[in-house]
Amino acid sequence: MLLDDLTTRFCRYCSLEENLAKSTVRGIKSTLRLLAKRTGVKSLNELTLDVLREFFYEGKEKYQWSESYTLNHMKYLKKFFIWCIGKEYTKVNPVLELKKPKLPKRLPKVLTKIEAKEVLCASFSYDWFYTFEQYRNYAIIATLLFTGIRADELLSLRVEDVNLSSERIFIRDGKGSKQRYVPVHRKLKHILASYIKERKRLNKRSEYFFVGAQSDIVLGYKYLAQVCQKLSVYTGIKFTPHVLRHTAATEMLNQGIDIYKVSKILGHSDIKTTTIYLHVATENLQKSLNAVDLY
Repeated sequence: MLLDDLTTRFCRYCSLEENLAKSTVRGIKSTLRLLAKRTGVKSLNELTLDVLREFFYEGKEKYQWSESYTLNHMKYLKKFFIWCIGKEYTKVNPVLELKKPKLPKRLPKVLTKIEAKEVLCASFSYDWFYTFEQYRNYAIIATLLFTGIRADELLSLRVEDVNLSSERIFIRDGKGSKQRYVPVHRKLKHILASYIKERKRLNKRSEYFFVGAQSDIVLGYKYLAQVCQKLSVYTGIKFTPHVLRHTAATEMLNQGIDIYKVSKILGHSDIKTTTIYLHVATENLQKSLNAVDLY
């Protein structure tokens, strides 16, 4: 079986039958194509344990892959081989013989409250080419900072999902295909209302909430990353869309919002995932400590 054909079929299966997130399917496709490119392998029977081991050795030694990046490749390849075994294209899963790297225990990168405010203000004051970009990019950064939703969730938002009357956003395509409602902060409500007004002024008709300045085409992650990069250079504060998610979660905890509620807002399936933010959310802990008489 040709690896290129299997990649196409497996990605369709993941998207249509398993209903995996678009970002996950993109990751799977990227891994399989990178594997074919780096190893020169064209058929499934050529993907031996030695070939895979050399692929990961080269990634670590030549390209300095991080532990998490390596684990993602292993996870996607393991899933691919499980599918191939189920289809009886092969009988073994060589990924199971590979030793997984241990992830270092790093705290998530977050912006301080002052930095977050500066980035938010800069998203509006930046000299965007179009007025529409000004309102839209301001709304994008504000939505990430006030809700903590994922980049893919933000880009997948439809006009009907943003309900300012009920002050909540519907996430229809969350991680693991889970749906949830996210509350809209009063400040975010005003920012989104201004963006919606600008959308209407330009007669934007796309079903997607965030669209191009000169078209009704939904924005891609590449453009979102470029917005963050431009603002990073402009402010001198380096960040990505995911850093804004970390920042939102940390600030919610700093302001005393219950960790269970924060977990629900972020869309975590396990509250243990949310607890990592307790290590960086020190402001509320400091207030609590100062409020008691220890000795």
